[in-house]
Amino acid sequence: MSCTLFMTSSLGCVGWDEEKNAPCPQMFDDVNGLLTLLEERWPGPARFLFVASYEGGGKRADEYAAVMAQGFKMSGLPIADVTVLDGRNPEVVNVLDQFDVIFLSGGHVPTENRFFHAIGLAEVIRQFDGIVISESAGSMNCADVVYASPEEAGEAVDPTYELYLEGLGLTDVNIMPHMQKVWATKLDGFDLFEDILLRDSFERPFYALPDGSFILQEEGLQILFGPGYWIDCGQVEEIGAEGEGRII
Repeated sequence: MSCTLFMTSSLGCVGWDEEKNAPCPQMFDDVNGLLTLLEERWPGPARFLFVASYEGGGKRADEYAAVMAQGFKMSGLPIADVTVLDGRNPEVVNVLDQFDVIFLSGGHVPTENRFFHAIGLAEVIRQFDGIVISESAGSMNCADVVYASPEEAGEAVDPTYELYLEGLGLTDVNIMPHMQKVWATKLDGFDLFEDILLRDSFERPFYALPDGSFILQEEGLQILFGPGYWIDCGQVEEIGAEGEGRII
């Protein structure tokens, strides 16, 4: 068995209400066909599992999951019920077959990776044959070997920081999300792209995705929808285009 896997940089169905200082639902932007592809595969009113990015997801995870579900419903993707998986109910990992759609949250990659291992997610999600949708750190942790690029202050200069982690093993693709922000990011006195990502690409190449682009893995094929970049051995190749799909 294998799942249908949507690896996104940003899913796009949750916005931010500045007045309320809180997340708010919004419809999917279908510019690269994400909504259309989901509609074609959606199983009817879906049993939806929201996997938090850390053990203490709690109220924040509940709120985000509820808003996300509203965004799906607004976009014509019906949801029957929503379950949040975090440190409160790790036993849910043993009944993944009760769900139709699993969402893997964004967050801090190493923290999320530790949580996934603590609950034994990798061993069971590889047998899941529904739809898995991942965002940002969730997409990065889908890989068999995760490239956990430094993200927080101190990580780029910490000699004990682990760049490569064991992931969920759903794909062999490594993703760097939010590239529209990465270009301009400085970390610990380094240029994140020029000094860190290009250097690390000699060890393990990856696809860099701006928000709005995503990779669909299904039936042995991996397809990039929207623009992206293949970064390998310090070289950057621009691939894909807005509104198009390309087998990678």
